[in-house]
Amino acid sequence: FSDDLKKQHVEVTQLDWTPPGQGNMQVVQALDNIADSPLADKITAANQQALERIIQSHPVLIGFDQAINVVPGMTPKTILHAGPPVTWEKMCGAMKGAVTGALVFEGLAKDLDEAAELAASGEITFSPCHEHDCVGSMAGVTSA
Repeated sequence: FSDDLKKQHVEVTQLDWTPPGQGNMQVVQALDNIADSPLADKITAANQQALERIIQSHPVLIGFDQAINVVPGMTPKTILHAGPPVTWEKMCGAMKGAVTGALVFEGLAKDLDEAAELAASGEITFSPCHEHDCVGSMAGVTSA
């Protein structure tokens, strides 16, 4: 998101964020110690300021196009999906429904049954939206 904000002359700080601790209990304990320190009030104030800035912002649509033209790594046989990496076999029913619908919509399958066969064939690349600078909410998918 930082590139779009920079174009609007908004000062940004780009972070490569990962979940706290990543399972390392020493790190989790250190974070717990911070939460019990005077620093916690400063953190709370900074978070409040960040939230206020978001609430006071005025997002503006600056353009739109087909995903194939603007999404990094998108191909005609790529389906981006919500959540972490997942194979066709392990997708929930709602996501499978979204994928098969997208395959029919894109003209890669004539009906939902053919779309399910195609999705299971290995010919379709499934990838998380967030790995392509996109957002897929719930069982949302993005096709070319």
